[in-house]
Amino acid sequence: MNIVDPAYTLKPEWIELIRSNAAKSEKDKRLTRKQLDLIYSQEWFRMLMPSVYGGKQKPVTEMLQVLESLAWADASMGWTVGLCATSGWNLAFMEPNVAAGLVTDEKSVLSACRAASGTAEETEGGYKVSGKWLHATGSVDATTIIGNCVVTRKGIPVKDDNNKDLVISVAFQRSEFTLLPTWKSLGMIATASDGFEVQHVFVSEDRVFRIGSQQKANGKLYQFPYLQLMEATLAVIVSGITLHFVDLCKDHFIVKSTPDGILLSDDRVVQGDLGRLMRKYDVAREKLFYGVSILWQSVVDSKPLYPSVLNKVSAATATLCQVAREVVNELYPYCGLMVTETDNEMNRVWRDFHTASQHNMLVFGANATAN
Repeated sequence: MNIVDPAYTLKPEWIELIRSNAAKSEKDKRLTRKQLDLIYSQEWFRMLMPSVYGGKQKPVTEMLQVLESLAWADASMGWTVGLCATSGWNLAFMEPNVAAGLVTDEKSVLSACRAASGTAEETEGGYKVSGKWLHATGSVDATTIIGNCVVTRKGIPVKDDNNKDLVISVAFQRSEFTLLPTWKSLGMIATASDGFEVQHVFVSEDRVFRIGSQQKANGKLYQFPYLQLMEATLAVIVSGITLHFVDLCKDHFIVKSTPDGILLSDDRVVQGDLGRLMRKYDVAREKLFYGVSILWQSVVDSKPLYPSVLNKVSAATATLCQVAREVVNELYPYCGLMVTETDNEMNRVWRDFHTASQHNMLVFGANATAN
């Protein structure tokens, strides 16, 4: 697949709107109304939603390029769109009448937390659910939040076929959950990733589902493996943030001098480091997009999803994030004190990077929970 420069994926006026609102969104601790209106108008939250429910049902490869560009424009914008869009992917596994009812409005927003932080006690016709989930991206604007729960019977966890706790996903409507002020992070502040709580909420059997169960909406998109979908989604967001930081560094190097009075843009050591890092980064970025394209084509062609193909994406995700850390951390000292000023764009992007790249799936991979 052809990898497009983030600057050419979005319209200039979109980039200007997103970035001109970034400082305000951080101050407000949520995306601004103008940013949200742009998301709604372009239906970015609906990129992975089944078309039968009004979604765009985009190919994974196309969705990832949009996400990288949005994260390059602003980290919180890209992250919120990415995590809410992947939440929309879940509709394909829900009962159609329930799924359709969750997205009746063009401003419907789905959020999710994959930690199994709730309990679902079996009862007649459904479950009695209680629990607290620490973080759910975009929860402040969410009309529906999906949370995972351990199924219990008379207070005892039910086991699945592998003798592990049986976990189900539950779609909670806005009237059923209470937001918790848990998002106090260094960066990604405008993602509004507060937690939520439900207490003794009855949910009928048709309101629960399991990822990987039989899909109930047509489309090859919903045969794409969930783990690799989430890994790639998170990785391209980190990639976009990295590219934004590098752009800001290049701009800064034009005006910042070494103690000897040489502009950093002309300094052989600085430019040598920059060139070395970006060559390594470009290779890692290309490998991720290539791996995803191979996996996507296998899904489209109904070919077996061999472990070697799946592992290619997972390994490329880990490599890209590791190289991204090298890029940001090695360029950081050249930025001087300006990068430490909290009201500076470069500082915000640096903080966003070191928050986003801490996601469990980018550190521990398949053993982590996709929150």
